[in-house]
Formats: sequence, C-alpha cells, structure tokens
Amino acid sequence: MKRDITDEIDKKRAELKELEAELKNFESLPEECKLADVIHEEMCTHNHTDGCGWHYESWEEGLKGKGWSKTQYIKKARKMLKIVDYATAVKVVKALRD
Repeated sequence: MKRDITDEIDKKRAELKELEAELKNFESLPEECKLADVIHEEMCTHNHTDGCGWHYESWEEGLKGKGWSKTQYIKKARKMLKIVDYATAVKVVKALRD
C-alpha cells in the first residue's frame, strides 16, 4: 500500500514538473502568441482530433507563417493588438463567449 502511494506521489510530482515547465514556456511567449491562444481557446469550433491543427504546430511555425492554424490566430491577435492592449483584448475575446 505505502509503495503504491509513494509511486503515485512520484508520478504526480513528475506531472507537476512538466506542467510548470509548460507554463514557464507559455509565459515566455510574445503577447501575440498568448492572445492567439486565448482566441483559439474561446473561438475554435473544430474537432481537435482531426479538424484543427493547433496542437500539431509549434509557435515558431506560427510566427513564421508556416503552420496554418497558429498562423491564422496570430494574425487575428496582431490585428487586435494594433487597436487595444493585451489585457483588454483578452477581456473582449472572453466576453464574446458569455
């Protein structure tokens, strides 16, 4: 019993470490990528198994215009950031779903 619990704790710690690294990476992205992520999360209605390439593309591809999904949302984010600041853009996008 104790070994099972210890193994589960180790597994959860590894998962937490992975999530923390993912968050750190996300936080280091430019605002246009972070906003693109919010727009995608709130607006994409495609099937994410085979209908949307979002999870199959890197941010580097999107910033270079090579990945279709991320590129499209980065373009939307850039347009918004020309008009309003990041925090306002996030509020607007999230309000559209309410």
